[in-house]
Amino acid sequence: MPTLIVILALVGTITLAVLLYSLLKRWRQYARYVNEVRQESGRLAFLINRDFEVKATNYFDLNRRMKDDQPHILGNVLHCKTGCDSGLCGTGKACNNCPVRIVIKNAMTMRRHFSQVEATMTLYDEHHEEQETDIVADGRYVEVGKEPYIIVTLNKHIINPKKERS
Repeated sequence: MPTLIVILALVGTITLAVLLYSLLKRWRQYARYVNEVRQESGRLAFLINRDFEVKATNYFDLNRRMKDDQPHILGNVLHCKTGCDSGLCGTGKACNNCPVRIVIKNAMTMRRHFSQVEATMTLYDEHHEEQETDIVADGRYVEVGKEPYIIVTLNKHIINPKKERS
């Protein structure tokens, strides 16, 4: 009987060690992707999950005047007019035809990268004024454990910039 208890304790300890190792490995992967996104300096970068939730971004570091007052869904973080006006990115009428949303959803499903996706979006600036903005997005499919994520990087160019406020 004591041998059985020792064997069960040993099996339990090994199982726990394997589980902890697996969790640590996933945490390190996730931390690496978060760090990569936050360290991006040339473009906006977002780590998003399959629900378009932004898990990490450098957006507010590069746009210090923008308020972080929106839900952490990609279109809301970007201050997309359609997403903000409807309350949540993905729920507006135009969201079904958003090329960025379509490409990201397909990349998640197909487990692949995408590059040079061009779109024109209406984004709000820090004064809640509309700005027509051309964007070019790239996405890299990554997994943490078996959970899919996309690292989206984008460049944006305001088409008709407003005059600077005094």
